[in-house]
Amino acid sequence: MTEFKRFSSFVLTIVCTVIVGCGGGGGGDSEPLTVGTDTPTAAPTTFSVSGTIQIPAGSVADNDVMQSQLRLIPNNNAPSEAQSISNPSVTGGYVSAIPGTYTDARFTYDSDPRDIFSVKLLKDQIVTLVAFPADTSSTVDWETTLVVRAVDGSSSGDTEGPDADAKSIKVTDSKEYLIEVYANEGPVLYLLTVSQGVADAKHSLLMAYDFVPGEVLVKLKEKPSSGASASALSSFSAFQANQRAKHQLEMIEGLSHLGGSSKHGMKMKIDLSAANARASRLSTQLQDWPQDQQEKWQTLEYIEALKARDDIEWAEPNYIRKAFAVSTGDPKLDPLYPAQWHYSLIDVPAAWSKSQGTGVVVAVIDTGIASNHNDLKANILPSGYDFISQDSISGDDESGIDNNPEDEGGSFHGSHVAGTIAAVNNSVGGVGVAYEADIMPLRVLGTDGSGNDADIAQAILYAAGLDNDSNTKPAKRAGVINLSLGGPGFSNSLKSAVDAAFNQGIILVAAAGNENSSAPFYPAAFSNVVSVSAVGQTKERAPYSNFGDTITVAAPGGDMSQDANGDGNADGVLSTINASVYAWYQGTSMAAPHVSGVAALMKEVDPSLTGADFITLLASEEITDDLGASGKDNQYGYGLINASKAMEKAGATIPAFLSINPQSISFDGLNTKTSLSMKMGGSGSTIAVTLVTDIDNGNMLDAPWLTVSEQSVDGNKLGNYLVSIDRAGLAVGSTYSGTINVAYQKDGVPETPKTISVLMTVPDPNKVATVGELYVGLIERSKQEAAEDAILEGQENVLIEIFAFQTAQQNKGTYSYAFEDVPQGDYYVFASTNMDQDGLVSDVGEAQGDYPVVGAASLIEVRSADISGLDFNVGYQNVVEGVSVGGNDKNRIIRKIPDSFIVVDERNEDTKGIQRQQ
Repeated sequence: MTEFKRFSSFVLTIVCTVIVGCGGGGGGDSEPLTVGTDTPTAAPTTFSVSGTIQIPAGSVADNDVMQSQLRLIPNNNAPSEAQSISNPSVTGGYVSAIPGTYTDARFTYDSDPRDIFSVKLLKDQIVTLVAFPADTSSTVDWETTLVVRAVDGSSSGDTEGPDADAKSIKVTDSKEYLIEVYANEGPVLYLLTVSQGVADAKHSLLMAYDFVPGEVLVKLKEKPSSGASASALSSFSAFQANQRAKHQLEMIEGLSHLGGSSKHGMKMKIDLSAANARASRLSTQLQDWPQDQQEKWQTLEYIEALKARDDIEWAEPNYIRKAFAVSTGDPKLDPLYPAQWHYSLIDVPAAWSKSQGTGVVVAVIDTGIASNHNDLKANILPSGYDFISQDSISGDDESGIDNNPEDEGGSFHGSHVAGTIAAVNNSVGGVGVAYEADIMPLRVLGTDGSGNDADIAQAILYAAGLDNDSNTKPAKRAGVINLSLGGPGFSNSLKSAVDAAFNQGIILVAAAGNENSSAPFYPAAFSNVVSVSAVGQTKERAPYSNFGDTITVAAPGGDMSQDANGDGNADGVLSTINASVYAWYQGTSMAAPHVSGVAALMKEVDPSLTGADFITLLASEEITDDLGASGKDNQYGYGLINASKAMEKAGATIPAFLSINPQSISFDGLNTKTSLSMKMGGSGSTIAVTLVTDIDNGNMLDAPWLTVSEQSVDGNKLGNYLVSIDRAGLAVGSTYSGTINVAYQKDGVPETPKTISVLMTVPDPNKVATVGELYVGLIERSKQEAAEDAILEGQENVLIEIFAFQTAQQNKGTYSYAFEDVPQGDYYVFASTNMDQDGLVSDVGEAQGDYPVVGAASLIEVRSADISGLDFNVGYQNVVEGVSVGGNDKNRIIRKIPDSFIVVDERNEDTKGIQRQQ
């Protein structure tokens, strides 16, 4: 038996939760980076560890965050001193209406009530604000308000707030704007995004759900009132309990009863004219708001006042939702669908007209499942199982294997994978590739992300309906098995289980690995397993993805070092994690479930399809798109999986359609060229493209700086085009919008033209990408493992000491670091901002990264030589939640800044814990 080691010989193939640049790469080998040998040497005994850190184009840092200065210096707090930002961009910032002290009393925070930014926006662009509490243990109100106002004083622009939800505003005209971020109280970390208008504000990518103004759902604490005993209260009838709660709540000024119960919460009407419901902040701004916005704001103010009362257990808005698990009939109506670029890249929407994966069982062998996620639970089978045999990594209360495959936390990797395969089509969040398939969750990876061959083999046998250690079998065996896991080293035990499942006709799909290496990665490298490499939105191999002659096929895995379509989100794969939360991950772990989902779509149409059949079809290149030369290659195997072609080969005829990718383009860095694919999907007709042209050499133009030329097209003008821009003579720092117009015919009959929006920025050399002050740290392996063990023992918010810590040196968008005198040992390298100066780094909302990819750190073994070239990307971390955004899982490891890096302001001993430069 080969046991995968923590973070070393075993690698979870993900990159987690960021809004901009977190590229893979580095490593170069699937083994941990080792320099030299273990042979003892007399000297030296310490070495240097160094590398560089890249920041994605469009990254901006708020000018007046709490930096290394002993006091925050107000900078962009008035229109006259508004901070100019790029378009498109993602800005990380800090605001707080009040000064105060963190829960950790060693650290204080300064007042910075608002930040104001100036930017020229184009019609239909979207401005999005999402806030995160800087002090997650505090009850201080961390809500924010977003205001977008035209500089010329016109009415274009809008206001949303204040609430704890994300906010999104679409502007109606092209002009100069001021964007204002207000803190309701504080302290708050926030991310402000300026993006192309790929979704409207009502269906914001950040899920700012609507609610009924003037209503509140509220529950009283269950404790005896004055003069009543607990025993007397327990004998109350439901009617008596309801009447008592109604009476008690109606004694609060401004509340009247509408319905509900004492047990599950009362629905109460709020008199918005009552004294304690009237606006207490931002009164001048409120006067300009529409009536419904004022009422919503007042409702939230009133609810916050209720929540502060000692007799209230909870109070919340009466959110407006669509019926759960009721299909919209159109997956595109799921509000997060516009962010799931990875589906149109492989023609999944066309496949949905013929199959949704109904009746197909897909086993997800991974970290388990978040069984109560609204976008998952309708498709989760009760036949899941937990095959983790090591109690030290199980994280649950069971000894040995058990029938509860619940994901116990960490990355919620398995839930993300399951969501890509089969998130429900229900008007909530996004959808999966096969959104009516059934998920069989099989847990084999513990809370530290590790597992072993024996447990994985047993899970494969269980999924195949074969004898296994659980002494049980599922009611229906899986048709597809997804294995977004792996490691180096051939295993006979694992191969035996794979072959047994393959011989049952099951399709096995596995991630190729994230080491940017050609070394075999198992189980993906087994001949009976489909090995999946990853591409980004531009269809190029992702920088982290493994390659080599064992690769079978490519699929979207994301490349979070870029935002190729300008939607304001890094190009990760968006899917489900825990609770009601969604996140962008990248990795071959994200690519594999796209292939598993396509296989499930095929098996609904052709239930007899076997693993051998699927591999044969891939080898025929009849269900893939060539990304290079015809035939198998080491980058993409037999090409990029194509769901529409797969449906045709499974026996479902799809009417011919024009497939265009990407569907929007952004030139936000120094790049001047990109590829555009136009191809026919489906069958039964002929598609021919007619270019909409102007007078400039027959190119389809609506902007003089934009050119589209043929690269390799056939007689129907289908194929690859080159999109080029020319920034010569254009205003530095400006943003321009263009449109590529595509007219085409179906069997000679004109169809509705298609358009591709193009956003182009002329970079200002004085505005380089930055996340502000960035820190780099080394963590000892022993400390990391001790912290993991503490989490497994049930401890919350475990602090981990950082071995070495320094400020990275910034130079034109690139940071560099070098640790000297590092003793022999095993370490992890990470980087993070600390805009709130709370003594902790890597909080949600801060820019962060790990070597080589965030969320999937590789072990660095320092032995007998200096180590250089540990290069990685850092970007702002973000999550998307169903109702509100913010907060952190309590079962987490918190990176604590070393005490040696802290300095106390001797001029004012109340100001403590400010970091100093090195």
